[in-house]
Amino acid sequence: MQYKYIATNIEGKFIKGEINAESPQDLISNLRSESLFCVQYQKKIELKAIKFYMPTSQKEIALFCKYMSTSLKAGMNICDILNLVSLQFTNKKFNDLLHIIRQSIEKGNTLSEALKNYPKLFPSLLREMVYIGEESGKLQDIFYNMESYYNSTYKRNKKNYQFFNLSCIYFYFNYNYWVHYDF
Repeated sequence: MQYKYIATNIEGKFIKGEINAESPQDLISNLRSESLFCVQYQKKIELKAIKFYMPTSQKEIALFCKYMSTSLKAGMNICDILNLVSLQFTNKKFNDLLHIIRQSIEKGNTLSEALKNYPKLFPSLLREMVYIGEESGKLQDIFYNMESYYNSTYKRNKKNYQFFNLSCIYFYFNYNYWVHYDF
């Protein structure tokens, strides 16, 4: 299994690298044999096509935009933000997707190019607005506006769904009342 790691040497310098190891314990022992002390490690996710069976929900998109906006406002770089954002979601497939997007950015692509590789998971409006934000230098503002848009869309759809269910229940009971009522 391939691992990415950050380690320190005897002089205290940080070293980043990749290594093959069977388990995290093997990774640590391999680094110690090279006089390195592991500070952080994670499994490397290969850049590949992941099959997703469900599109990303509007609530997840709104949360993604919120985390991106807040982190960009704090001055963090995109790769660190994506790493941090992936820790916030419980959806494993979405986490894997964020890791793949981060790897794509590390290889030199822009965020909008990385998002365009997944048209079924990220809405076209978000992808195009991210592109505009990158070109104009106002990516943080774009994510803030997209968060409010997707949040309001999510709430509106939720209310419509509740209204539809209530209407169906009302119709069902009203229909049963009139069918069984003798005049």
